[in-house]
Amino acid sequence: MPGHQIKLLDDEENEVPIETPGNLWVRGPAAATGYWCRTDATRRTFVGEWVRTGDVYQRSEGDRYAYLGRTDELFKVAGEWVSPFEVESALAGLAGVIEAAVVPGMFDGLLRPVAFVVLAPGSSDDEESLQAQCKPLLAGFKRPRRIRVVDALPKTAVGKIQRVMLRDQLREEMTGA
Repeated sequence: MPGHQIKLLDDEENEVPIETPGNLWVRGPAAATGYWCRTDATRRTFVGEWVRTGDVYQRSEGDRYAYLGRTDELFKVAGEWVSPFEVESALAGLAGVIEAAVVPGMFDGLLRPVAFVVLAPGSSDDEESLQAQCKPLLAGFKRPRRIRVVDALPKTAVGKIQRVMLRDQLREEMTGA
């Protein structure tokens, strides 16, 4: 938007280099100045003229920005950041998949991506075929360790995927609780 500036910062509020994920900060005339009666949230989000958006982006050469997801949704696998949005986009681009959600799961003490997918009517895809289709699309650490085929993803009244329910379901399955 004209009149607005953006920057990508790490958790210590230092600018990140090109090709490195960073937290998106924005300033400009349309930015809010705080939340009504929410002092703590205002202090976390608004810093002078700048707004911490809660979104993570990565800038490439030529100043092209790629959305990676929400700050609270990204997770590290083998020291590398995994964007559920990126993995979900790859899965949703497959012919047999209608939608996908990715959450972290613990395997042998390490976090790994786990996908929940809703298949298109008539699709004969299963976990094995979906894994094979993901192989050329995603780096090894980003590929889901498991892909669960489900009838529907849990959503809020406004259609947002309830990742907490998927994480809880996964945790219960893995611990037997």
